[in-house]
Amino acid sequence: MSGGRLKKPFQLETAFDLYDVNEVLGEGGAGRVYGAKSSSGCDVAIKVLINATTDHRKRFKNEYSFLSKNVHRNIISVRDQGVSTISSALGPFFVMDRHKENLRVALKRGLTHDQKFEIFKAVLEGVEAAHLLGVLHRDLKPENILVSQEDVVIADFGIARFLAQDLQTLVETSRAKRLANFQYAAPEQRVVDSTANQATDIFALGLILNELFTGVVPHGTDYDPISSVSKEYAYLDDVVASSIRQDQAKRLQSISELKAMINLRSGEHLQKQRLNQIDRTVVPEGEIDNLDALIVPKLVDVKFENNKLYLTLDRVVSDAWAHQLTLGKFDRSWSMNVPPHSFVIRGDAAVVECRGGEAQTVVDKFKQWLAPATAHLRHDLEREADERKRKAEERLRIERKKLKTEMSVNNSLKF
Repeated sequence: MSGGRLKKPFQLETAFDLYDVNEVLGEGGAGRVYGAKSSSGCDVAIKVLINATTDHRKRFKNEYSFLSKNVHRNIISVRDQGVSTISSALGPFFVMDRHKENLRVALKRGLTHDQKFEIFKAVLEGVEAAHLLGVLHRDLKPENILVSQEDVVIADFGIARFLAQDLQTLVETSRAKRLANFQYAAPEQRVVDSTANQATDIFALGLILNELFTGVVPHGTDYDPISSVSKEYAYLDDVVASSIRQDQAKRLQSISELKAMINLRSGEHLQKQRLNQIDRTVVPEGEIDNLDALIVPKLVDVKFENNKLYLTLDRVVSDAWAHQLTLGKFDRSWSMNVPPHSFVIRGDAAVVECRGGEAQTVVDKFKQWLAPATAHLRHDLEREADERKRKAEERLRIERKKLKTEMSVNNSLKF
């Protein structure tokens, strides 16, 4: 079935919505992607698994599991799912937001160099997020990069290798099979008994980066470099060369390294990402994700015994949070015999000596300190993050200056 309008549109129903399917957007492997409208009139894309083997079903299940939990802006998300009983589209399906076009179409339409680089930076964010979540894409190509106004998302994780422990199933591609698109496949994907890693996706990114600017997918050493079409972005030639080395071990090994290389050779400051320790989502490096700095603990129990007051919080708190409370910088008015530094806080328990007549006042005061202790911890962590960022930018400035000097000297040498 080729792409285009359907002669016989049909409907797909889920527990939550009804979709009017009216066109085919693409097809490959065991999947077909349809264009449709939701009951509210929103344009959506529906991926249906057709003529599927057991292996295809497991891969489809993994892809759905990953995308349905996705919250990263540069990875496509699943909004609904169901099972089709339509004979021409028989099988399980999931529903995604529809984007205007893929990168291949956008390139044919025409993009400025600046637009191309902005798209590439967004792709880096999405691939880095997938890697941080334990997923290798293994089939990156312009057709799997979707563009819509200001949004850029990576799609089609159908042959991705999932490494995360919480996936429902783990399916290893037979190493004798070549699943990735041949034109963008890394050398190790064409060899039996080789292993894919993050550098495998980086190889494809290097090819795509050069193609974005020159229209040429580089294979071998004799290809049109970015410097042949843009002096402003000529520094990206080094990034391409370091990404597409035939030896997997000699390539850039992570998106973080690739970003660092761009930062060093340009005026850019591409920010790293990391996993949020609270909900395991991908966030910019430097974003505060310390639970004790974000959520104020609650007092859930108190007991007075042997001139000691025992207070229980609703969770275990960190030593850093306990230190903020016992410092008591937020309360200079405490005039009784039980100042903040009198408390001993371990885990979810706080203990302090006091007289019976003071107990209720101490409890009330302790409750008042919970919010400011949390706020002070957040302030300190933000200040530390800003200082780390400042130092990183200063190191980058020095490294840029050194590189510029070395390049100038080398260009002037004669032999």
